[in-house]
Amino acid sequence: MKIHDYAKLFGKLNTSFPDMTFYEMTVAEFMFTCKLSKIAYDSGVAILKAAGTQWITGGGAEILDDAFRKRHSPGKYKVDDYFKAQGAILDAGLNSTATMVIGFDESLEERLNHLETLRQFQDQQSHKLTSFLCWTYKPFHTKLGGYEITTQDYLRWLAVSRIFLDNFVHIRTSVLTKNEDALLGLKYGANDFDLPIEDEVTQKAGASISLDFEAILNTARSLGFNVIKRNPFNGPASAFKMNERTEALVSI
Repeated sequence: MKIHDYAKLFGKLNTSFPDMTFYEMTVAEFMFTCKLSKIAYDSGVAILKAAGTQWITGGGAEILDDAFRKRHSPGKYKVDDYFKAQGAILDAGLNSTATMVIGFDESLEERLNHLETLRQFQDQQSHKLTSFLCWTYKPFHTKLGGYEITTQDYLRWLAVSRIFLDNFVHIRTSVLTKNEDALLGLKYGANDFDLPIEDEVTQKAGASISLDFEAILNTARSLGFNVIKRNPFNGPASAFKMNERTEALVSI
């Protein structure tokens, strides 16, 4: 759809449910609709903001390295263009996040390029990205195929990300792709996680989602963490103060 169609839809949602916060689209989707609509990113953000949009999340980043992108999605975008779009989102006062997907065929150098360009981008912004979420590629029922990396490999990279991204307050672990094993990430540098209800694309690729939220929360508690339910980050993420050794934030 073109961006005015999205704005009309989002405007109705925000008017009908004023007490709810919507994560209405990803950066990649925003880029596509701006190109389809033949408008600049700053103009596209202004249209959505006028419709009440607060969030354009960082989905669609995968691995932010142009060599990787040329292999897997040469027609999608280049890394500089991705950050240009996300910069326009933040400059307009909307909120966004950082994401990364590992477990394709990316090299260590390509992974590190992702983290380095992300850290530099975050340093340049006055309105910061609220969090970083890393999850794993699901290879099932896909043409790309391959295999899923182990939980230990995921946790190791989560720890590297926590050390590297010293300008991010919140590092989220992926319950969507690692289920209860994701909570081990709280011992590897993560301090935040979501409880997903559905994710059609990832589920089709093999992810399974449990709606037994209490069991998931009890896993975090059994690891020694006091789980604190938070609201969406509609203000500075740094406003959420916590003891990262004993507390974890959860968004439901």
